[in-house]
Amino acid sequence: MMKTNSKASMYIGIVLLSVYVLIGAAVAMVPIGTLFTIDSVIITPEEPTRLGELTISAQFSGEELTEIYVLVQECTPTLCYSMDELNVSMTLTGEDTYEATLTLTKDDATYIKYAFNGLTVEGWEQTEYVRVNLSTEINNGDTNGDGDNGDGNGSNNTNGTPGFEVLVVLTAISIIAILINRKRYQ
Repeated sequence: MMKTNSKASMYIGIVLLSVYVLIGAAVAMVPIGTLFTIDSVIITPEEPTRLGELTISAQFSGEELTEIYVLVQECTPTLCYSMDELNVSMTLTGEDTYEATLTLTKDDATYIKYAFNGLTVEGWEQTEYVRVNLSTEINNGDTNGDGDNGDGNGSNNTNGTPGFEVLVVLTAISIIAILINRKRYQ
């Protein structure tokens, strides 16, 4: 009789586990991202620059949006910065068209990622992030973000070899030290 109860318990456990797995699978199959759809996105300028201003215009369809934010991350090849200033409320500019203008703040950013976070009567929904490469030129013609002639060392030195003089001096000191040591031990 004890065996029957343990077998029955085992079968009940298997049935409950199966039901639990099936319910979990059914919930996992509910489509995400169905509250609103992005019809089009226009970024002005077409090639945004580091430290530049950009405008994002987007047209949405689906559920009526009561609020929409554009979330922007400025990224380097190894790190993305996400700041509250770049969580910008979008303004309705036409039928189902929203717009936001923002200024990028990271001079080492090579690309941005943006997503939309919208509130409908069903609740909040966030879209996937989309990557947009930044132009390597900053507004003043500088190509590396140091604010000068582009040599990378933050000065107006035009020889393009920052710190090279230090290498020559260190080499000369090393050679002199070797020669003095040789003379001392002879």
